[in-house]
Amino acid sequence: MSLGVIQLHYLTIACVCAIILSGAPGLSQTNDPVGWIDGERIRAAYFYARPPAEQKVRQLVDVGMNAMILKADIDRAMPYLREAGKHEGMHCFLALNFNVNAEEAGLRRAVLADGRVERYACPLEQRFWQEHLLPAMLQRAELAADPQLQVDGLWIDFELYSTVTGQRYYTNACYCDHCMNEFATHKGIRIPALENAERRPWLEEHGYAEEYQAFLATRVEELALEVREQVHAVDPNLLLGFYPTPHNWSLEAVARAFSTERLPIVLWATDTYGGGGPDRVPDDWREHYEQMGVNARYCAGMLLRCYSAKNLAANIYHASAECDGYWLFTAYTLWTPPEERSGDYYLAAGSAEQYWEAIRRGNAELDLLAADPEHQTDLEIGIEPIVYHPLAKPEARRRIDALVPPEVTGETVEYPTVWLRGSNLLLVAAQAAQPVEVELRFGRIGQGEDRITWEVSDRDGNLVASRKGEPGEDAAVAFTPRRDGLHYLLATAGSSKYAVVAANAPVGLYAVKLHTIGGAERLYFAVPEGAEDFTVLAGGASARERVRANVYAPDGELDGTAQSGDEAPYEAPVTVRPGDAAGRTWALEIARPDVEILEDSYLTLQEPLPPVVSLSKEHVFRTR
Repeated sequence: MSLGVIQLHYLTIACVCAIILSGAPGLSQTNDPVGWIDGERIRAAYFYARPPAEQKVRQLVDVGMNAMILKADIDRAMPYLREAGKHEGMHCFLALNFNVNAEEAGLRRAVLADGRVERYACPLEQRFWQEHLLPAMLQRAELAADPQLQVDGLWIDFELYSTVTGQRYYTNACYCDHCMNEFATHKGIRIPALENAERRPWLEEHGYAEEYQAFLATRVEELALEVREQVHAVDPNLLLGFYPTPHNWSLEAVARAFSTERLPIVLWATDTYGGGGPDRVPDDWREHYEQMGVNARYCAGMLLRCYSAKNLAANIYHASAECDGYWLFTAYTLWTPPEERSGDYYLAAGSAEQYWEAIRRGNAELDLLAADPEHQTDLEIGIEPIVYHPLAKPEARRRIDALVPPEVTGETVEYPTVWLRGSNLLLVAAQAAQPVEVELRFGRIGQGEDRITWEVSDRDGNLVASRKGEPGEDAAVAFTPRRDGLHYLLATAGSSKYAVVAANAPVGLYAVKLHTIGGAERLYFAVPEGAEDFTVLAGGASARERVRANVYAPDGELDGTAQSGDEAPYEAPVTVRPGDAAGRTWALEIARPDVEILEDSYLTLQEPLPPVVSLSKEHVFRTR
């Protein structure tokens, strides 16, 4: 179908919809499409529209939710749109992906600043906007004309999932022939024939880099504006919005195009995604977007794998009080039995029932705030429990149960500094009634109030001791075991880093995706007797944050090395045949790669190795 036929088809639909909507005042399309947002705030659940719709919508209504984000095709979403229409005050946003595989679709592909060609479309590819994005949006906008369906808006995911380089946004694009030629015509200049990787440097050298980026932004805004106008011709009250928080030139351009003076864009924000709640809602978000020329409603996103049930109600309330509401990713996890959850679909801490109750409590407090803007809640954000999800996996427990810890002497050993980041599991070899002391050093990264939080439990998961340190300070872990054997020490410093610098009991670092930052000169591990070969797997965090892994034999000689590359999953596996050196202590180094930088990296010791590295040769853990 030609572009002209598509446009004529939807112009006809727009006229029909306008007539229908003019006589349907009971639909979500009213004279004030955001009145409900301003009155009660958005309380949205994101999920995949799997059956049964009736029970799930009823549950959402019962806990005080007022919006659903349905990531599904239209046929699967339809039962939810019908069911939502039966419940006054329930609103629906249909989710769709911005991304398309340009290589498969025959579209012009984006070229990054370093010259690499991506699999996703050039941002100035008009065919992409008009023949791929627009029809998908119009198809959903048409549904608003049906009085039996509840359709309030579109939720667009702008993450570019078809990437081959790991660059999931247009931050460093586009430098294709078309974009460069368009800019040259716009400026009335001649740009010489350049290889892809030479284009950005040429623009910088001639003082055009910033102007080029602004030119691209203007063109993307024009393309997005054409789309928005055609969508609003079908439904003038349809709320448009996208994920994530606008953080680069292209997202900011789309935000300007998708908002009008009458109808704001809904920003399904991600500043709060990974934790922090109200502390991560920007204080100046209103002024920021106003200066950008964007009429916005800001909705704080929360990953359920980053917010515990214990503090979810308080985070819901206090974050929403700072903006226009919240959205949860994802209710799918709450509806999935624990044994069937996989990948990123898990809960930070608590059962599904505890999460539902927290959601109900948070929404009840928002009801009180809606009724009385001076309402003072008693909800407070407390200390977050530390959860290390690999411990819940049978495979991890099996490997830990097979460990033979080193001897406990009570002598304090000072360790070399190896910086850890995120939540990590430390294994402590302990004896009953013998006090244990472990010193943790804090290292600040960025701004904020990060602190060390730690928690000790025995092998059965019984809490032994826990503490939340002061912002920016070192921490002293102290506890007296009630039984012999391994104890779990879970530690985190938020977005900052920490290191184990001394202990009077052997401490091992659980090495299944052990998160380090800045590398490690030496980490020690035991190779079981009879092992024919083993693999140490290091991984960089991205194409830019790479890593080199070096493996050293017991005599100190380098036996194997590898470094990560520029393609996901950015791994550097080192496989070694130990020969006669099996059964002895080996060492590894997390080192700087030949190119790019060494920052965040991950380390995994695969079987038959024990899943532990040690900071001292004397504290090596072995297997039975």
